[in-house]
Amino acid sequence: MRKPDYDDVIERLHAVADDYGGQLTQYAEADGYPLYHLDLPGPEGAPRFLLSAGIHGEEPGATTGFLAWSEHDLAKWLHIFHIEAFPCLNPWGFERGIRYDAVERDLNRCFKDDPAPPAVQMVRRLTEGKRYAMAVDMHEDCDYYGFYVYERLERGPNVAPALLQRIALEGPLSYGEEGDEPPIEQGLVRMQWPKDKTLVQLAAERPKWPLAFYLYHVADHVITVETPGLQPLDVRVRMQRAAAETALSFTQRRLGL
Repeated sequence: MRKPDYDDVIERLHAVADDYGGQLTQYAEADGYPLYHLDLPGPEGAPRFLLSAGIHGEEPGATTGFLAWSEHDLAKWLHIFHIEAFPCLNPWGFERGIRYDAVERDLNRCFKDDPAPPAVQMVRRLTEGKRYAMAVDMHEDCDYYGFYVYERLERGPNVAPALLQRIALEGPLSYGEEGDEPPIEQGLVRMQWPKDKTLVQLAAERPKWPLAFYLYHVADHVITVETPGLQPLDVRVRMQRAAAETALSFTQRRLGL
């Protein structure tokens, strides 16, 4: 597999922004790399849809999958949604295949920190005061052969059944491994959180926040998708594209658009 190249990521993102009338803006810098936010406005008043990828550097299929989706599938959604993205939140790790940033922080545990790393500050600053109909946090699990998804929703229908049915057309779902906590069943992580507390209340009790915990405060619906790192990259990219497409279709139906 070709070594990940962040300059190539930036070049492709600029092309997407130019092709679809969006803005690719550098809002921060970390470890010597620029950090970008991609903004693709839809019609006036369109619901917002957020995607994030690349917070863990050893998960290249997330950023690569987002790029493939944005180049091939994005256009048909721009008359329905206002789409925003953080396409690669850890470029230092992305180029080196390392989970952490240059000072060995797991950025996906820093969303409650103060002061926070630059990527975390950027996400919080650019999402504060907004409301997203759906947020998709794109990840990979380097130790798995099958796909799985985290979803906990306080009200309304879940996207997981449709998502997993669609993903199964591209590759295997995870049935978990012995000792998994929480367990994974047919691609769905069976969260054991108390049902009598809101997601925001549950997040408040945790000392370390992944991005998803922060997103509970700004999005009506949050999912974290994990493509299987032990599968070939092309399989993982197709899974990421299918996950984004299914989440968008589901949200469109849920909102009656």
